[in-house]
Amino acid sequence: MKIVKYIALILVVAVMFFGWKYMNKLEAEDSARIRKLYVQAEPLEKQKQDLVAQRDALPKQYALEFRDYATTQILFPKMENQIYSGAYPLMRERNITGVLGISPTTYPDNWNTLTKEQLKALLADGWGMCMVYENAWGDWNYFFQAVESLCAAYELSVPTTIYYPGNDYKPEDDTVLKEHGIQTVVVNASDGRSSTVTDVTGDLWFTGAMPWGYTGSDIDLQLLARTDGANMTYVMTFDETWFDPKTGDSKNTQEEQSFKAFLDSWKEMLYFDSPLDSMEQLKPDSSIFINTNDKEQLYELYLQELTPDQQVLLPRFRSTTYEQARDFHLQALENSKEKQAELDGEIAKLDAEIADLDQQLSEIYAQWNASKKK
Repeated sequence: MKIVKYIALILVVAVMFFGWKYMNKLEAEDSARIRKLYVQAEPLEKQKQDLVAQRDALPKQYALEFRDYATTQILFPKMENQIYSGAYPLMRERNITGVLGISPTTYPDNWNTLTKEQLKALLADGWGMCMVYENAWGDWNYFFQAVESLCAAYELSVPTTIYYPGNDYKPEDDTVLKEHGIQTVVVNASDGRSSTVTDVTGDLWFTGAMPWGYTGSDIDLQLLARTDGANMTYVMTFDETWFDPKTGDSKNTQEEQSFKAFLDSWKEMLYFDSPLDSMEQLKPDSSIFINTNDKEQLYELYLQELTPDQQVLLPRFRSTTYEQARDFHLQALENSKEKQAELDGEIAKLDAEIADLDQQLSEIYAQWNASKKK
């Protein structure tokens, strides 16, 4: 019996020994397969990760290329003579131009309006002009004929922009506007329209206008400066609180000081060079907690958290005529289309390369799985 037990024990040990050797052999073969798999797959996996990182970073990189400046105008719809002695010097000091309105009742050398010489001087300094709609004329053709005759008499180019001071604009006007060469329509935004309306319908570009000192104008201007291709018009008229109606002299009142402050608020946001300059995406450190709902205070705190270099790169807007603003807006639309097509093409190219690597990796893993089953 003892011999039988010894033989059984020897057999068990032999089975365990050869089983252990067999398992070691399988593990060694698996390790070899894994090493081979790693040698084949690791470079491809790394290449894929790099391509995925490139693809995911592209939208942020292209965000800089999408940047286009907003534009704005100060419109003087009544062509008052105080513009030349009062507003013009203040604006010229700050490199800000304006736009002058002309209509059958508002034109040079009329009562309390600019002289022809003053008007020409402003236009030579970069100011623009636009028609001011007057619904009392009823018939569009009479209105346009009157404006065109005035422009011819004063040797002026007929404006391609019309401003509606009231809420008189109707979509059915579009046909006659285009027939008379109108390209830009400035609508009153105080009836609930967005003050930075920028919409192109056919050949017409629409934008919004607000009184220059309305509540919230500073915040809207800051938002405007961060909206690519947007535009906003501030409408400016004078009254007796600023000028003495008899002498035309400035009274240096709160109205005038408010306008100076309004112009000064533009200084850090005005841009004078390229309308397509690249800039960083700016925001304070995410760890900063600002406990306020006040928009103006929030904006001031936001600026304080930016470095001087970052503040230099803050978005900007341009002070322009309507013709320039329309061109910039259309450039912004075209730039956006081009850059989006370029971005989509780059992403598609990387996606194709990633898909090719995925196919190669799938084949390697399939071969490894097949070899395991043998």
